[in-house]
Amino acid sequence: METIRIENWVFFAPNASPYTAPECLKMSLNGEVFRHPKHKDGETLTTSTVRGLGDIPNSVRTNSGTVYILGEPRCDYEAQFPGAKERLLKSLS
Repeated sequence: METIRIENWVFFAPNASPYTAPECLKMSLNGEVFRHPKHKDGETLTTSTVRGLGDIPNSVRTNSGTVYILGEPRCDYEAQFPGAKERLLKSLS
């Protein structure tokens, strides 16, 4: 099975209302994917909801069961949230 990598990503809650309780937010990744069987390399997509850590280092698993290896976050996202990748992985462990 190919390992899908996501680069220049952000972690966000699509379609979230400002009145949604934090524990009810469904968070997804948006970024450029590589080695995805249904998308061209470098294509931007939004994942299904992230449900936890993947079974390989530095990866997450989504509700669809897809595992994404986290590359580097988008520069502006990293500037706003320093250590974004490490923080995301820690929050899911």
